[in-house]
Amino acid sequence: MLSTFHKGSDFVDIQRNTKVDGQHVVVNMQQQLAVRDYDHGMGGIDVFDSRCASYKVRRKSRKYWKALFYDFLEIAAVNSFILFQEFRKANPDAIVHSKTYDHEDF
Repeated sequence: MLSTFHKGSDFVDIQRNTKVDGQHVVVNMQQQLAVRDYDHGMGGIDVFDSRCASYKVRRKSRKYWKALFYDFLEIAAVNSFILFQEFRKANPDAIVHSKTYDHEDF
């Protein structure tokens, strides 16, 4: 993996579960720090992409600015849902609906 943030010689010790001769064992090994940091932070991107995929705002267009506009609409919808969830946590009595909202209902 190519990184301008990490050195190629930076490694961390990790533990992996593997099967040896039919038995599950824990193996200690080394992993590059850049790979570990990438894997650790990747979960947020996957959640964001899955939430954007549920809105289906994007349309085909030959104009690049229209494609950017539709992308920004999806991003705004996901961000507004996140802000709504944070508002509900901070103010549980402000919105008195018994329904729990997910990002598709929002």
